[in-house]
Amino acid sequence: MKIRFGHVTNSSSSSFVIIGREVKLEDVIAKFKTAVFYAYGQDLGEGYDVFKIEEDYLPILSQTKNAGIEYYEAERTYRDGSKFTSFEVSPQAKVHVFKKSDWCTEDISELMERYL
Repeated sequence: MKIRFGHVTNSSSSSFVIIGREVKLEDVIAKFKTAVFYAYGQDLGEGYDVFKIEEDYLPILSQTKNAGIEYYEAERTYRDGSKFTSFEVSPQAKVHVFKKSDWCTEDISELMERYL
């Protein structure tokens, strides 16, 4: 439960948890068919642009080397409020928590507009 004092916006941004490991874009491209990847991008004001990488995003992401995007190979993902135990985290994985915006990239046109 979130408790807020002072000005309250109508934003419903929340935390997003990725259990996995940080990788390079080259790893995403090489292993795309066999794994699930998420990108962590720019601050959108009330949270960060965190989105699942779709196959048609790969050519655009290849052009965004200096955009400050981080890439994660995900074992599991959770929205705010989800519970998980340490037994669900493999030894090579880490838990990454982000404040995810409700306005995250949802299609290739938004990806191009934000990062090219």
